[in-house]
Amino acid sequence: MAEITVDDLAAMIANQFSGQNEMLERRFSGIDKRFDGVDERFDGVEQKLINLEQGQSVIQKDIKTLKQGQEDISVRLDIVRYSDVSSMEKRVSVLEKDVKILKTARC
Repeated sequence: MAEITVDDLAAMIANQFSGQNEMLERRFSGIDKRFDGVDERFDGVEQKLINLEQGQSVIQKDIKTLKQGQEDISVRLDIVRYSDVSSMEKRVSVLEKDVKILKTARC
């Protein structure tokens, strides 16, 4: 039987660990690549959320503008209604005066 020296034993253990290190490095390399992919996906999701928030902000501003425009239109309609009523009252008043004149002239 051949004798195993301490140096032989150290070399066998070193070879065993050397193989383990290479295997672990390959596995960790694969895990690192997966994490890089996950990071890219999170970045994409984050950018989409930022875009949604910006879009929501624009929509809120547009809604505010539309509400203000609707209020302005409502005020204008009220003014038009009042001026129409006022104009009609004047016309009716003139017509009533004309009719009274005609009634008194017939009598």
